[in-house]
Amino acid sequence: YYTGRGDSPGVYFGQLAERLEADGEAFPGALKRLLDGQHPLDGTALRRPMTNASSAHIGGFDLTLSCPKDVSIHALVGPDEQRSAVHDIVNTVAEETVAAMAQSAGWSRRGRGGATKSFTGELGGIRYVHPDSRAHDPNLHMHFIVANMQCVDGTWLTLDARPLYSMVKAHGMLFQAMLRAECAREFGWAFDDMTSDGQATLRGFPPELREQFSKRRSQVLRESQRRQDEYADETGRTAPADWEGS
Repeated sequence: YYTGRGDSPGVYFGQLAERLEADGEAFPGALKRLLDGQHPLDGTALRRPMTNASSAHIGGFDLTLSCPKDVSIHALVGPDEQRSAVHDIVNTVAEETVAAMAQSAGWSRRGRGGATKSFTGELGGIRYVHPDSRAHDPNLHMHFIVANMQCVDGTWLTLDARPLYSMVKAHGMLFQAMLRAECAREFGWAFDDMTSDGQATLRGFPPELREQFSKRRSQVLRESQRRQDEYADETGRTAPADWEGS
């Protein structure tokens, strides 16, 4: 999924990649080596092999940052100069967001039962840029594949995922806020109708254009309505507002 689509190859990111002296494009095989606890360039074993089915067996974590629909459309189908500028803003803001997350989530645990916490302030891995959704609508988003590794006093350990998970939503909203601020500064754009995850619509953007490039959303809404109708037919009751069906 990560390496088979998108308009750019994987690129190393973060302080952990710097520690490993991995820079620039990640060549085939690098992601698998990194998730297996090996050096992405030469396969040297770093973290001890994981032999059980515990949470420590996780090779990495996918931090995904997605642009609002209106920004994605500008980034992919607007004038050449504007597309380039939007991509530059998105790349910069995304990198700054993940760097900020490292200061909150760069922790490891060691000792008996993981009793000792160790702060590194480091996250890193390989970043992939995908331009569209599964329905091929404009949906510019980035996957930051964070390796489940931390170097503490010269020893390679696993990442303590609890701080990482607790900070995901907050930093996702930070990404959205910084993206809006930079787009406003660069293009004079204004935004409205913020959602619970911090995304917002671009003021004055044609709603019919947004709808035209929202095939995936339309598919989800149709399927949701189908399941609600099916539930009503079978039970004689209206489905709850937050019902998703199964």
